[in-house]
Formats: sequence, C-alpha cells, structure tokens
Amino acid sequence: MQDFSVDALVRDLEAVVERLAVPSVRLTGFSIGGAIALAYAGRHPERVSHLIVVNGFDRGADTNSPKLAALLELAATDWAFASEGIIRVFAGWQDEEASRAAAAFLRESIHPRQLAALADQMHTWDVTADLPRISAKTLIVQHKDNPAVGPQVAPRLAALIPHCEVAMLDGPMAPFLDAEALSLFARFLTDAPATAGVRRLRTDVRHRTAIILFADIVGSTELTEQLGDLGYHQRTSALDASMRQIVSAAGGKPVEGKLLGDGMLALFTAARDAIIAAGRCADASAAVGLRLRLGIHAGDVIPDAGDVHGGAVNIAARIAAAAAPGEVLISGVVRALARTSVDVPLEDRGEHRLKGVAEAQHLYRVCAPEGKATR
Repeated sequence: MQDFSVDALVRDLEAVVERLAVPSVRLTGFSIGGAIALAYAGRHPERVSHLIVVNGFDRGADTNSPKLAALLELAATDWAFASEGIIRVFAGWQDEEASRAAAAFLRESIHPRQLAALADQMHTWDVTADLPRISAKTLIVQHKDNPAVGPQVAPRLAALIPHCEVAMLDGPMAPFLDAEALSLFARFLTDAPATAGVRRLRTDVRHRTAIILFADIVGSTELTEQLGDLGYHQRTSALDASMRQIVSAAGGKPVEGKLLGDGMLALFTAARDAIIAAGRCADASAAVGLRLRLGIHAGDVIPDAGDVHGGAVNIAARIAAAAAPGEVLISGVVRALARTSVDVPLEDRGEHRLKGVAEAQHLYRVCAPEGKATR
C-alpha cells in the first residue's frame, strides 16, 4: 500500500465499520489515527456516538519534525534503531521496555518505505473542514509534553467541533495509557459528569472578520542543510524581527500561536494595510537572503488565547502555498476590499483549485508594493 491519503484511510475505516454491522460506534484515535477518526466522524456523523482523540491533529503540517525526517532516512539502513526513535519522537515515552515493545509492533505493521510514504503524504492532510460536521460527543485529550503535536492544536479542535470537551494532562503520554487517562475515558464513555481535568467548550464562541496575511519561508529544510542550524536560525530570527516590526507598523498583529519557525501569520483590519505589509515583508526576506511565499485572504476567524482558527485561515495558507517564491497572492475578496483604498498593480491569475478548499478561489498577484515600480 502506498496511498496514505485521508480519503484512502477513511475508506479503510468505513469498511471496518460496515463489517461490524452496528448502528453506531464509539471511536478512539491516537496521534496519526486521530486525524482519520476526526474525518470519519465528520463524514459519517450518524455512525459515531462518542469520539475520543488522544494527541491527535486536524492538519498534518502541525506534526512537522526534523527528527522524524532524520529517523526515516535512518530506517532504510537500521530499521530496528530507527523504529525505537520514532516511538520516542511521536509518543515521548521514556520507558525502555514499553518503547522496545511498541517499536517491535511498528516493525511488524509497516515497511520503512511505506512509513516514509505515510510521513510524506501526512504533511498534506487537512481535515479541518470535517470538524464542524461532527455530531458525536467528543473528548480531545492532549498531553502537555507531547513532542509531536503542539499545545495549540487541542483548543483549535475544540473551537470547531460542536459538542466537545478538552482534557489537558500533565507530562507525556504514558505507555499504553495510564490510570488517569483510562479513568477519564471510562467516565466519558459512560456519560458520567466531566472530571476536574476536562473543560467544556463554550457555546458562545465569537467570530470576528479579519484580513489574514500568511507568509511561508521557501525551502526551509534545504536552507537548514546549506546554512546549518545556527546560520538558518540567525537569518530567520532577523527576518522574524523585521516582519514583526513591519506588521505592527502597518497596523497588524502577529498571531503568536502561528509563529512556526519558518513562517508567520498576521491579522489586519484593513486590506490596504495587509497588502502594503506583505510587500515590505517580501523585501525584508530578500535583504537577509531568504524568500517568502505570501498569501492574503479575508474572512471570519475565531481568536483563541493567542491563536486563531477558522476556514479563512486555512485558505490564506493555501493561497500562500500557491505563490511563487517572492510573490504576494491575494484572493478576490481582498481585491474587492482594497480596490478603492490602495493603488497596487495586480495581475489576474484566474481561478485556482486549492487543496482542501471546496470552492475555487480567484487569485491576483500583487505586482509591486505601494509606491514602488512594478516588479
């Protein structure tokens, strides 16, 4: 098997549930399996009564780990050693015996080439659009010291799933779950009242409309190899400082939860300000020997404790991914907002089908920042 797309893995789960011939299931997804469980529950809401996701995620890009990439390369020559390292990277286990047992199970379950294909395709996973359709009673469990998924993921999932509770547990996940987690599961599955470690999702989540600027550094992995860790860090730190200053000076606000080390997301109240800031960020990246892809979209977002969620954020990221190095692309919505407020030459790029976005987006390239000659 080489197809590890979300659709293919959901089809496998569909086949298992159909074979069970039961009206509904209680579904639990761990780590990578959490994304597939979320997708299935959103696409078949009538078939899932309870959903538990442990250290899971909706976007594979959130699991990007240089350590995992190195271990996958090592797997081709030393699968036994690499498999134990992979267990530690994804689960954070310190128990030697449990790690060896889990690594042995991993080696029996998948070939290194298949695991490499899974990891490569996993970075394109995005099941965010499925989350609002989930009708199951849902519990998101996040271990605070999980090395694979950052602490911003659980609140984002909770903000988008209608009937959701979140449990933030101390430390990494214990091998095969500990008594605290098992007790939590039992209470949840028997519909007992939530424990002290669980917070119920607010039902009055407030949206706000924002102009969303997404910037992504081109070729971050290759640059790290060329420049070394220190050299790459020095350049990105300088660029990060410059972009923060540019965004703030233009009236925007960097979103702390989205500063990923190889890009930035910022919110603005005016399309004009976001377009001007994007051009200046592109110039700042060139000044330190880096290149950015930049995308701007507008829509409703959900602010949440220094982070921001919502489909409009995902579209902004997809627009940035469609840009060439050094380019600024904007959506048709942003063009409409800015057409009377700023004189910027635009090149019509036509309709684009963006991955994970149902509706085609009409994109425009910003040919030059305000006040400069067309590039």
